[in-house]
Amino acid sequence: MARSLTELTNHSVTVTAVSPYDVAGQAAAAADHLGVPLHPDPGAVVVEVSFDLDHHPVSVVVDAAQSAPVVAWRLANALVDVGQEILGSEPFPRCPAHRHPMALGHRDAFAYWCCPQDRERVLYPITTP
Repeated sequence: MARSLTELTNHSVTVTAVSPYDVAGQAAAAADHLGVPLHPDPGAVVVEVSFDLDHHPVSVVVDAAQSAPVVAWRLANALVDVGQEILGSEPFPRCPAHRHPMALGHRDAFAYWCCPQDRERVLYPITTP
């Protein structure tokens, strides 16, 4: 997924770390802050994936128990949001046929980049079908 962003843009995107995420600790802190009890899913396998996006550190938390295409889609979606904040008005990643950013698509066991005007047409795969 990081490779697809690097290949589609002139920006460096690399995974720097994957580490377990303390769901129980974060839920307890959030519950204290909100004043309501929270009960995280005990079956979740939550990890924090750290990236370097053009020398900007980015961390994304995902449930690794989900399918690989869903995890890749969620990571890419989070990186696109952060990338847009870092890069400002530059579309990230830019649709090759237009001036807008590409969209993310996924179906079955396949995640991909597509034009938001034609979401069924795969422009660049993120995972293999």
